[in-house]
Amino acid sequence: MTIKQEETESPRKSIEKVAVSAKRPTKKKPKDKPKRPLSAYNFFFKEEREKILKVVLSDESKDTINEPDSDDFIDDATLGRLRKEGGKVSFEEMGKLIGQRWKNLQPDRLTKYSELAAEDTDRYKKEMQGYNGRQEAKMRSEALKPTTTTTYQEQDKPSSNAQ
Repeated sequence: MTIKQEETESPRKSIEKVAVSAKRPTKKKPKDKPKRPLSAYNFFFKEEREKILKVVLSDESKDTINEPDSDDFIDDATLGRLRKEGGKVSFEEMGKLIGQRWKNLQPDRLTKYSELAAEDTDRYKKEMQGYNGRQEAKMRSEALKPTTTTTYQEQDKPSSNAQ
């Protein structure tokens, strides 16, 4: 006598199925679309990242780059946390350090980065106006093109050459 075992799905499997099916395909942006403007923090991050990388990745003459009196000084403990195996830099630690520097940023330096962000926003607006104008012109030209549509009846008709 054989006993059939009933296969039941575990709750974990059903959860996994939902998670996989919930992913939506990402929409690809056109290549000619202008890049979005950078924020003041983005400009600050780029500048600070370069400074940190110079200090962390340079082994010789540490005192010339990493001066204890400067605002950008990185102590030995922080340097140790920033360095990863293989000569790489920990992005997580660098992000924490830059975020801390951003919070303690002097108002005059903040206005510098805000001005850079405002200039980049103006650039983006100008480029988007041109881009939107090109898109509208493209849409208008496509709308004016005569469309050749064939109906099912025309496809079923025998050609005039066939006898």
